[in-house]
Amino acid sequence: MAGPALGQVCGSGGSCVQPGTQPGCEDLDCCVAVCSLDPLCCTSAWDGSCALLASELCIGLCGANASGPCTSPHANPACSNEACCELVCSLDPFCCNVQWDFTCAVLAGFNCTGGPGTCGDPGAGSCSEPHPTGACSDAECCEVVCSLDPSCCSSGWDLLCVSLADTYCLTGCSLTCPEGTFEEQEPCGERVNDPCLGAGVGQAPEILRCDEEVCGRVFVDPKTGDYDSDAYSITVPFVGGETTRIRFTFTMASEGFLAVLPQGCTPLDAAALVIETSLCATVVETPCLPPGNYLCLVAPGTPDALGGPARDCVAGAYRLMVECLEACGEVCGDAEGACSLPHGGLGCEDPECCAAVCAIDPACCVDGWDELCVDEAITACGLTPPPNDLCAKAIDVPLGSTPFSSLLATTDGPELPAACDEGFGLSLEADVWFRHEATCSGPLRIETCADLGFDTRLAVYEGGCAKPAILACSDDAPLCSPSGASRVLVDAACGEVYLIRIGGFKGAAGAGVLTLTCLGGPCVDPCRGDLDEDGTVGGADLTILLSAWGAPGPVGDLNDDGMVNGADLTELLAGWGQCP
Repeated sequence: MAGPALGQVCGSGGSCVQPGTQPGCEDLDCCVAVCSLDPLCCTSAWDGSCALLASELCIGLCGANASGPCTSPHANPACSNEACCELVCSLDPFCCNVQWDFTCAVLAGFNCTGGPGTCGDPGAGSCSEPHPTGACSDAECCEVVCSLDPSCCSSGWDLLCVSLADTYCLTGCSLTCPEGTFEEQEPCGERVNDPCLGAGVGQAPEILRCDEEVCGRVFVDPKTGDYDSDAYSITVPFVGGETTRIRFTFTMASEGFLAVLPQGCTPLDAAALVIETSLCATVVETPCLPPGNYLCLVAPGTPDALGGPARDCVAGAYRLMVECLEACGEVCGDAEGACSLPHGGLGCEDPECCAAVCAIDPACCVDGWDELCVDEAITACGLTPPPNDLCAKAIDVPLGSTPFSSLLATTDGPELPAACDEGFGLSLEADVWFRHEATCSGPLRIETCADLGFDTRLAVYEGGCAKPAILACSDDAPLCSPSGASRVLVDAACGEVYLIRIGGFKGAAGAGVLTLTCLGGPCVDPCRGDLDEDGTVGGADLTILLSAWGAPGPVGDLNDDGMVNGADLTELLAGWGQCP
């Protein structure tokens, strides 16, 4: 009688992970497994003990603890929060049919949140683990992450927040001083070259010449709050015009800024240029400055809040390069960059079109060729579609941000599958194409969530233009500002090529910024340990590495950390044998 009883009650009824008054539950396999241990669950009632057994036994069932947490990826389908699991699987059935992968965990982070949290709250959860409420318990790390992605504090601390925390707080970004640069003369912990700011006022600045790069460090005394700042004297040369174009390239490991003062220690609000950066982000500015002497100040914090989070000389490390380019003036004759695409340069490559646009909007030849300049160019110059209008002419894009325009673009991509319908149909028109060869392994975030001028739709393919196979798609991404922006996650493999297609809803077009962010690990050359370049990683290479043991490189420093040690030995042994 046991068989028929199971057949009658298993596969019908209520949720297996919730107690009920009737025997059996709706999931056939889970019901049979539970009733084989406790027959009363199928002959009497599916009570609390039956639901508990189901939660511990039924891997792959929504709501079962055995399925794993919703905010972390795992090999089986489903997750332990029944409501969240069902919501995510309604958005992506793969999560309940095949595997609860990284994308499912991110969807859970976006959609199954427990509301905002407070940075530093001991009950907020670990910064290194996903949790449904916003914020995390390490106040400083939490504030850094939420400054990059506010949703990490306003909703749930998901896998993207964990990745940001790991990059910028837990492991921390670090700056190295490459060959060809020089280090500031001020020893770490002392203040001898900051005549304008901080506790060392009165000391002389160092001299920084054109086309030189300096590695330096500033810091904040955690006991007194006194901060170190550095000053460099530069001379802007006369190169044939009233002003000279100077390129400043500035990077800092923690929050800091560069101020270029035209007359010595003048107030910061009189600076000719201020560049703010943090977390190893490199910022480049190319102003036109009159010839003469200037003072470059580097300080922790911001101009409005001096003395930022540079707790030590590692966190306060920075790199600054000054390049003297050419006379400022007529830019259209030498400009680079397509007139149909926004870019950071001045003017565009067609001299006549460039001149016509800059006559209408001079900022296009002074500040940069942005989307407004592209709009003017379309009207004034009768532009043709953008150069990457067709898949076959996809533009190669690296990690980071790439401006784009779909104005005048046609539609040549394949129809989207039904799974891409987020409630507004499958329209993806006026598309432009990009090509990315993966330089990292693992999650790759692709988005238009910055400086967006229209409602985008995004699709990512593999397999080439002849037979593109869709990997991911997005219409309006949750918590992706501004509204109408798109975001997808792709599980990238080193060296694989991905086609990125951006279009608009029902022919909408405009300008925006495509951003690619690697959330996985960098690709490693498996033959980097071939130090003698004989095509094999073997004993001769090991001898070379051991002979350089403890030295500051570059021979044998396979992981570029500035020292030959056990980490380099591990990398060499990992690639042992014939090079692929």
